Amino acid sequence: MDVRGISHHVDHLTPERTAADMRAIREELHCTAVMPIGSDLGRLRAAAEAALAVGLEVWVRPRCDDRPAAEHMEHLAAAAALAEELRAAHPGRVTLLVGTEFSLTAPGLLPGPGEFSRVQIIRRPRLLRLFARRMNRRLGGLLELSREVAREHFRGRSPTARGPGRTWTGRGSTWRGSTCTARAPTPRGTPATCAT
Repeated sequence: MDVRGISHHVDHLTPERTAADMRAIREELHCTAVMPIGSDLGRLRAAAEAALAVGLEVWVRPRCDDRPAAEHMEHLAAAAALAEELRAAHPGRVTLLVGTEFSLTAPGLLPGPGEFSRVQIIRRPRLLRLFARRMNRRLGGLLELSREVAREHFRGRSPTARGPGRTWTGRGSTWRGSTCTARAPTPRGTPATCAT
C-alpha cells in the first residue's frame, strides 16, 4: 500500500478554506491521506468530511494543549466518537491517532508553563536526561489511559503516535536516543507504525 500524506492544522480554517485545501491536497499534491490536527472538534469533523469527500484517507489527530489529564481524556472521548461516526460511514478510511506530542502538550510530564519551554528541554539531551525517568513513568500511564479511552469509543485503527526518540513498550513510552520508533497494537492486534 502506497500512502502519501500530509498533516494539516485546521483550527483556524473556515469550512470553505478547509474544503479547498483538501481538494488541493488530493489534486495538486497527489496525496492519498491527510492528518487533520485540531482542538476544535467541529472544524476537525469538517476537515475530515472534506477530505473523505475528495477520496483521501483520514488520520484524525485531536489536540488538547496544556489541560489536565481528565480534560485530555474527555476531549479524546469526544474526538473518538466523532471519528467512529466517520469510520462507520467510510469503512477502512479513518484512523484515530492518540497520544501525540504529550511530552509537549500535557502538563506535568516535563517542567515548564507551556509547549515552548518544554521544547527547550527536549532539544537539550543533557537536560532531558534529568527528567527522562519522571517523564517516561507519567507518559506511559497517560498513553495507556488514552488507548483505553479511544478503544471505548472508536472501533477502527487507533495507534499511538510519538515523536523522535520515544518508543512504546506496551507498558509505557521510553526515550531511546534520537531515532523514532512508533509502533502500537491496533484493535485488530497488528502493529501500526506512525510518527509525529
